[in-house]
Amino acid sequence: MSLTSVPLSGKVRGMFRPPALALLLATLSSCRPAPDTPVATPATPPDQSPASQAFAFAFVDVDVFDGREVLRKHTVILDKQGQIAQIGPSANMPVPQQLPQLRRPGAMLLPGLIDAHTHVQIGQQLRQAAVFGVTTELDMFTQPSLLARLKRQQAKGKATDRADIFSAGILATAPGGHGTEYGFEIPTLTAADQAKEFVQARIFEGSDYIKIVFDDGSGYGMQRPTLDESTLRAVIEQAHQHQRLAVVHIGSQAQALVALANGADGLAHIFMDSPPTPQWSQALQGRNAFITDTLAVSVAMCDPQRHRDLAHDPTLGAYLTPVEQSGLSRGFPAATRPDCAYAFQAVQAAAEAGATILASTDAPNPGTLHGASMHAELEHLVHAGLTPAQALAAATSAPAQVFGLNDRGSIAVAKRGDLVLVEGDPTTDIRATRRIIGVWKQGREVDRKTYLERVTQAHQLVEKLAQRPPPPGSDNGHIADFEAGTIAANFGTGWQTSTDGQGSTAELKLVSRGAKRSKHALHISGEVSAKAGARAWAGATFLPSLTPMHPENLSGFRQLRFAIRSRQPRTVAVMLFDRKLGAMPATATVKADRAWKEVTLEVSEDFALDSMSGLQAVFFGISGLAGPFAFEIDNIRFE
Repeated sequence: MSLTSVPLSGKVRGMFRPPALALLLATLSSCRPAPDTPVATPATPPDQSPASQAFAFAFVDVDVFDGREVLRKHTVILDKQGQIAQIGPSANMPVPQQLPQLRRPGAMLLPGLIDAHTHVQIGQQLRQAAVFGVTTELDMFTQPSLLARLKRQQAKGKATDRADIFSAGILATAPGGHGTEYGFEIPTLTAADQAKEFVQARIFEGSDYIKIVFDDGSGYGMQRPTLDESTLRAVIEQAHQHQRLAVVHIGSQAQALVALANGADGLAHIFMDSPPTPQWSQALQGRNAFITDTLAVSVAMCDPQRHRDLAHDPTLGAYLTPVEQSGLSRGFPAATRPDCAYAFQAVQAAAEAGATILASTDAPNPGTLHGASMHAELEHLVHAGLTPAQALAAATSAPAQVFGLNDRGSIAVAKRGDLVLVEGDPTTDIRATRRIIGVWKQGREVDRKTYLERVTQAHQLVEKLAQRPPPPGSDNGHIADFEAGTIAANFGTGWQTSTDGQGSTAELKLVSRGAKRSKHALHISGEVSAKAGARAWAGATFLPSLTPMHPENLSGFRQLRFAIRSRQPRTVAVMLFDRKLGAMPATATVKADRAWKEVTLEVSEDFALDSMSGLQAVFFGISGLAGPFAFEIDNIRFE
């Protein structure tokens, strides 16, 4: 089957650049050969050519994927400005005698990977991305103040140890729509006549392209406000008037079709609500549209444990902390799971229709990680029908072409020395990208050794926690049965209310259970506020330590068991907070109704947690669903 998912020629979409960056690129291009120069003149020994003194480093006898095709047994020479100075067959290209070089037959040199859909919250995430070979990230929603600071550092050449960032800044959304649920206020739109002012403000803040949300939640069985079609069209038109790409976030096939019909340059995400229809392919044919498919997060949502192999990969896994390994293994918490097959089918149909597929992860959403998840994404693209070479192009030359990043994305003379050297041939086995030998950013090697040492220390700390004795009183694992007529626990600090701090409330009280008034249960009630959106929660928390949130070793237990009921059917979230999970708990959900039922949750299966060696808290409550609630639990214990 022939796929045309990654066009390698044709129209190049432009991206408006801030004046300082545009001037820098113009200066570089005027001083060096044109970016499309195919092969440089072979180097000569240093005693015959003073120009050779400008060389910095050489890769010798490596296979090269240049962003489009494979070049076998080539030599690539970098200059001292961090650009590619020469490239050619090793047999015909002598290397200056004193030039430092890396000779690695059987290895393949790739352009630095480009993740076409991420969200950057702190600069450290870009550092993490570079360790895993991602040297450029296209952010789809971040705070303008952070973006401005990171870009200033990039412009001054102070970002050689981390991925570069380009960004949409603040996205266009409706009041209460997707993007408003993260705890900080953003400007929103209610009418088409606000589009001009909105887009101008984003450009002033430094947005490189415009991100638009057209998603009412229906694709995931939810309901939330979104822009109307006239406002969607107006924002797209304003983006084009200012020479910006318009990228539209969608959640369903119907929304994708409307976005394309209204002139979207590209779509953010692939739909999973239905199999692709003939209308989907027809809408893409002849459009030169692109899709940041984010299969990495889609799979984390529809098959949450599928990335466990990535978390514990023999090579790549060594660079993941216990928190990161656990996060990748747990996936994306969701009450219902969409169909993975629809996502893969939609990507394949889009590729066959001529859309440009861009490798993208949506990191750091649950189940994803900056940098590391790109290697799962590449494998997913191959599963969706792309060849390994097409998947690699989707992570290198294709996003560079679509977003006008003319200085990167391929290995050619005058391109930046953003490079990844891997063991093996990922054009035949895409998983070879995980076997990273080294990463170079602007010609400088990324310090993966120091990063690995810090990760190793994090694993040693977890191992140390697992060697401590369990907390006093926890020997039999019984937490509480409330038969003493008080809200107390057999060990630890006991029970307390817990809420999101955004207006949600919770209350705890004892109630009689059944006809025997001597038997009691814990009644948990309250109301979840809509202010915190998807991050809203309220309920009860058990603290296993005498010092609140102090980690305790309960690794000897493999199950959490309890009885539960609710007068109104509802889904109750059960969360384990463990030191090795960081701030993100492991979550399982339980259906409760009027009849009491006994529930058993496996630590390894239901929470995707290898052990409770650093347990800090256990939460029972409602998460992400606004409104009043009430339910009861009893006889809670570890076994």
